[in-house]
Amino acid sequence: NGTWKVTGKNTVSTNYVVEVINSNIIEVTPRKITVDIKNDTKTYDGKLYVYGSGSGNYELAEGSKKLVGADELEIFVKYQQNESDVEPINAGTYAIVKDTSVYENGWKMNVGLDSNYEVTINSGELVIDEREITIAINTPKGWEYSGIEYLYSDLENNYKLVAGTLAENEILTIHTVMYKLGENGTKEEVSPIVNAGKYIIELV
Repeated sequence: NGTWKVTGKNTVSTNYVVEVINSNIIEVTPRKITVDIKNDTKTYDGKLYVYGSGSGNYELAEGSKKLVGADELEIFVKYQQNESDVEPINAGTYAIVKDTSVYENGWKMNVGLDSNYEVTINSGELVIDEREITIAINTPKGWEYSGIEYLYSDLENNYKLVAGTLAENEILTIHTVMYKLGENGTKEEVSPIVNAGKYIIELV
């Protein structure tokens, strides 16, 4: 990329007067390419998502020109929700956009080659899916009317995990509400339980 002036030796006979009507400036323009940031998906694991660096985090857009020879392009990305920068940890959808905090354009080539290219970067998308688990509430047994109050406390040992796993180092605490079952399937919230009857425990 650059502008060059062409000069030469005059070998024209003195029998002619030569007028040059075209420019003697040659311009080599930058090569224009467009890349798409690769989309990605993962299941929530409680860990910060880290995007691959280098040439592995994008692909050339359809119809784009290719890089020349052994030239290499590296792009830099960040994550946004509602156009605000965020860290991609929790379940949800994130836009993956170019990050200009390291390099002004959000990309760089091999040393000394930046001026040879004009790079357009199309955004991508990261989806962190919710982690699916199944629990069974540990229903108390052997409660008999005695006039005392029974209260089902919201403690982590009041359920058991029957399918799936929690993310590493995470603890699930459930919150419940108790209902007394009436006729025709009616429910009346109670807390604590005192009188004899049938009761159901549900997650809040």
